[in-house]
Amino acid sequence: MADTAPTSQPSEILAELLQKTLIHISQQEYEQALQHSEQILEKDADNADGLQFRSLCNLELGNPEAAYEDFFRLANCGDLEREVDAKLYLGQMADGGENSLECFRSAFESILGLLERQQSDAGEQTTDLKRKATATLVSLAELYMTDLCFSPDAQQASFDYLNQALSIDSTDCDIHTNLASHSISSQQPAQQSLQHALNAYNCWKELPISDSMFPTTESMRSLAKVFVELGDLTNALDIAKTALAVDDHDPETWYIAGWILFLEGDGNVTPLDGIGSNNTPPRPKEVAWPESKFALESCAKIYLEVEYDDQPLLEHVTELLSTLKSSNIPTKPFGDADEDEEEDEGEEWVSDDQDEEDGDMQVDK
Repeated sequence: MADTAPTSQPSEILAELLQKTLIHISQQEYEQALQHSEQILEKDADNADGLQFRSLCNLELGNPEAAYEDFFRLANCGDLEREVDAKLYLGQMADGGENSLECFRSAFESILGLLERQQSDAGEQTTDLKRKATATLVSLAELYMTDLCFSPDAQQASFDYLNQALSIDSTDCDIHTNLASHSISSQQPAQQSLQHALNAYNCWKELPISDSMFPTTESMRSLAKVFVELGDLTNALDIAKTALAVDDHDPETWYIAGWILFLEGDGNVTPLDGIGSNNTPPRPKEVAWPESKFALESCAKIYLEVEYDDQPLLEHVTELLSTLKSSNIPTKPFGDADEDEEEDEGEEWVSDDQDEEDGDMQVDK
């Protein structure tokens, strides 16, 4: 009798498919990963890993409707950790109004359950989970500052969510950034708004970029914009440059850096009510605008490379570059203009035709 090859057990086949799917996702090979996740779900229609992999692949491949269906199933799968992530995705994919509000509230309730479980089992709560809790509360606060801003209790609701987040983890810079925005929009004293912004910056400015608590590029961009609103261009530019050190292929960050430098050279920005976090004088047009042109040209180039989609941003970049070019401003990377100013101090600046290249934590009362 001929020997027969041993057959793999169903669990072994699933494990192998899961491993292959994970490898493809790590290599950003989403079409192959999607095919394997489909095979997983053919063998086990309720496999949570398969649903999660398929939903993420569909998101990356531009199939949000298919992803939404899987996230909805995961949001009721009985695994609290998976339910939290699924509800957060659903909140982000919803219309931004009451549907998003419901998803984020449900996610936060699930997170509270996980925090209680951690406290009971290990006697402490992990930083990662606390940070997920504060991020969810910040999302709720942002809803009331944007899509739900016309609700009768919008201002108080957003403020309450931010203070609840602050009580969970006061080291989350996004809380302080949003408190600063809240203070500005509710016309609180300018010094109070600035203090919130400084608190946000102090949460991470001494951390190495490799630190797990270092903020995302999006978080840094948001804080830079707040400092611009407060007239503190020095901190705004420092933050924008740090964001570029993390990701120099992000057109929006290049745009913000270019806009800050344009404002600095223009010389018309003053801190709210004459306040400021430092006394650094703005650099003259001859120094700031060449760097602005470099940043804005970088933005325009990367915008096309990555097929970015933000027409108002592109139109503003085009408008600013037109102003700079009509003024015969040269293009100089960050730092070059400062060096030239030191070397040529006292000499008349001549344009060339180059076209390329801490305070204590506090909350509002």
